[in-house]
Amino acid sequence: GGVHLPPQGAGLFPGGQRMIDSKNDLRYIMVTRTLEKAAEAGLLTLEELCAAKRLARNRYQPQTVWE
Repeated sequence: GGVHLPPQGAGLFPGGQRMIDSKNDLRYIMVTRTLEKAAEAGLLTLEELCAAKRLARNRYQPQTVWE
């Protein structure tokens, strides 16, 4: 056993664009919508909402948000 790295350029479309992980994108959307609804219901402060959305962005790294 050893560390097996993916070939250089793996996960990229022609031109160097990254493939979109739609499962993570959907998770990110579901989490952020749930957080926003919780904030609307008064369960989160604006500060808590911003922190939670930042954590979700870091966790799921949604590609479609950036492109």
